[in-house]
Amino acid sequence: MEKILAIDIGGTSVKIGVVEENRILEKYSTRNIFKGKQNQLVSGIKDVCENYIKKYNISKIGIGCPGEIINNTITIASNLGWQNFNVVEDFSKAFPNCQVFVENDGNAAYLAERTYGQLQEYDNCVFVTIGRGIGGTIVCKGLPQPGTHGLGSRIGHMVIKTHGRKCNCGRQGCFETYGSVYGLIRTMKDTNRKWENESERIEDSDLSGYKLAKYKTLKHPIIQKGLTQWHDDLAEGLLNLCFLVDPEIIVIAGGITESNLIDIDYIKNRLVNCGYDKCELKVSSFRGKAGLIGASLLCK
Repeated sequence: MEKILAIDIGGTSVKIGVVEENRILEKYSTRNIFKGKQNQLVSGIKDVCENYIKKYNISKIGIGCPGEIINNTITIASNLGWQNFNVVEDFSKAFPNCQVFVENDGNAAYLAERTYGQLQEYDNCVFVTIGRGIGGTIVCKGLPQPGTHGLGSRIGHMVIKTHGRKCNCGRQGCFETYGSVYGLIRTMKDTNRKWENESERIEDSDLSGYKLAKYKTLKHPIIQKGLTQWHDDLAEGLLNLCFLVDPEIIVIAGGITESNLIDIDYIKNRLVNCGYDKCELKVSSFRGKAGLIGASLLCK
């Protein structure tokens, strides 16, 4: 079977893997230090890519990246500070013996779910990726909805709180400023700072990553309150999508789904209470790996 080099570019990390069908044979992850430095991306990961290409005799590269992508060019990726970046051209110059394909990371991850995962049987659905931001794909009658100019399905940038947190897109109160992992950490820090009992407050440095999961296990009251607020904000965004699309199912992907921090039942109850009891809500079959699997499918 053909092996493909898949690259999943996120706001926090860049994942590189070798994919065969729906299996990741080997992978590597590095912190995304290329924000505002698009010209350094290829050189920064070239050694890892070359090693995989030689080891597995790879001739195709699939790349999933946040932002608006038109004619192989990332016209704007606000969370990365990238503009007018022809990523296919740069990778083709670095790896002349490989074909290179690129797509929005949410759309790429959706391909994985549609081809191998939870969305194989659904024609009207919403696929949501939760990471540093929020991305995804709206699908109606079996077709993704990119809009007239390829700028549609930007679900992370619908406003859920007027005059809320400033977003990198230039607006305020966007869904991803509250429902993303970044939004979760912001909510935790806000909750912690306003907590009346100072002796119960947590050091800000502990309000991220695996430490949050630890405090949740301990049933810390600040963590419990912050998580409830985050779930309410996440549910609010998903309800907006329900009112707009009336999907058969919503599937959530991203590394957060591999933790104990997200409560699918809580969010489902919010949907049910607003009349969407027939809308299924599931976690992606590939969770945080959907981006890599999907990037590989761009080559097929």
